[in-house]
Amino acid sequence: MADVGHGLCLGILTLEDSVIVVDCGDSSDGKEAADGFIRIANEFGNPNAFILSHYHADHYRGLCHPSLRNHPPKFPVQDVYYPILPKFPSGKQALRREFGLAIMALNRLMLGDRTGSVQYDLLDAVREISSSKLSKHPLVKGSHIKLGSSDFEVVWPPSLLDDGWALRKVTRAVEDFRRALESDPRLQDIYASVNREGEFEDTFGGTFDEGHPSDNQRAQASSVSTEGKLPPLVRKANESLKNAANHISLAFCEDNRLLFMGDLERPEIKRVVADLVNHGGDFFEVFVSPHHGTHWHNNLSKLHFMYSLTSNGKDDSLSNVERYKLISRKPLSTWVNGNIIASTGYRGVWPIRSLYDYERVLDAI
Repeated sequence: MADVGHGLCLGILTLEDSVIVVDCGDSSDGKEAADGFIRIANEFGNPNAFILSHYHADHYRGLCHPSLRNHPPKFPVQDVYYPILPKFPSGKQALRREFGLAIMALNRLMLGDRTGSVQYDLLDAVREISSSKLSKHPLVKGSHIKLGSSDFEVVWPPSLLDDGWALRKVTRAVEDFRRALESDPRLQDIYASVNREGEFEDTFGGTFDEGHPSDNQRAQASSVSTEGKLPPLVRKANESLKNAANHISLAFCEDNRLLFMGDLERPEIKRVVADLVNHGGDFFEVFVSPHHGTHWHNNLSKLHFMYSLTSNGKDDSLSNVERYKLISRKPLSTWVNGNIIASTGYRGVWPIRSLYDYERVLDAI
């Protein structure tokens, strides 16, 4: 787990030495996350796959940073995985479409010269840093991410979003976006462009046009916007959309080795843990805590871990530290421990701050 502050850039080294990077984002311009991606490549080997945990620019902004886009040589990333936008209940399809368009418009605003479509921008960004032809894999609960003998099972999101709390959060986010739209002419132009581009209608259903952005699309915004620079109503809408998107964040596990919970909110944590326990999955060696360690549900106390890992920054709440101490043998966080390498089996976990430290760990193993 690379130390990127408030963000995430996680590397997974499989049993057969494939390298997966999960997310590449931070709360600034992407430089820390891009450095984290390069650090993972230098210390584990070149990534073969990239996984996006959920729909927001701050989880893959680092892929767009020049230090990564211009990095020689390119990386042999072949597979890109991302969660679907679930179907909504009957009568809520208009809400689903407006929610998807709002996310695309804010992503276009945040990423500048990208198109705003999550899958489009993600694949376009990965394509720019990759030396391989990409295969895309939309994910839903029950899907599997397979690399060699490693098999990661997706436990969230579901194919249908039927939770009342989550749907209310989506509704509020859309309402906040409407207010932002009324107040910001630039956002109005971007939203109108996204809304009339038919190629994006199926974006959240898993289809994808392999083309590249047009000059007109790139011209919609010429520079990257960070959250701190957004007008107040737009910033509020961006936060609301991020919080709503947390409800459809990706979560997956690999046997009893790893449990990754993305940015799941309390209702989803409750449901995922209940499903795991019902299927006998109450122990994992490594746990990646939800939303920088700030999200919690008491159902988590039904699980036990050797190590819990948290990617956090100085402004993230540490209120759940004592709780993670109760369910894991050793809780670690990037804010306290720096870069972290956790090894499953009997090999342990170490805080890693440099390539020298990594080589020292390999010698110990």
